[in-house]
Amino acid sequence: MAYIFFIFATFISQLTILNMLIAVMGDTYERIIENREVNATMTKLEIIGDMTAQLPLETRTQEENVYLFIAKPREQPEDDGDSWEGSLKKITRVVETHSRNLEQRLEKIGESLQTTMEDMGRKETIQNRHLKAHID
Repeated sequence: MAYIFFIFATFISQLTILNMLIAVMGDTYERIIENREVNATMTKLEIIGDMTAQLPLETRTQEENVYLFIAKPREQPEDDGDSWEGSLKKITRVVETHSRNLEQRLEKIGESLQTTMEDMGRKETIQNRHLKAHID
C-alpha cells in the first residue's frame, strides 16, 4: 500500500512541477514577444554603438555636433506591474484603474448635479412664495 502511495505522490509532484515549468516558460515567452520591437531597437543601437567605436578618429571628430534623441513612451504612474505578471493580470489591473478613475469622475458629476438640484429647489421655493404673495 505504501509503495502505491509513493508512486502516486511521485507522479502528482512531477506533474505539478512540470505544469509550473510550462507556466513560467509561457509567461517568459509572452513577455519577450510583447517587447520584441523594443529589444530589436536596443540591439540595433548596441550594434551602432559598437560600430561607432570602430570608426577612425578623423570621422568622429568631423561630426562633433551629432545628437541622439531618445523618445520614451508615456507610462501611467500606477503601471509598475510585477515582472512576472501575465497579460490577464495586467489587463485586469488596467481595467480596475480606469474604473476607479471613472467612478471618481461620476462622483464629481453626481455632486455637481446634486448642488444644481438643490439650487433649483431653492429657486422654486422662492418663486412659489412670490406667486402666493402675488395671489394674496
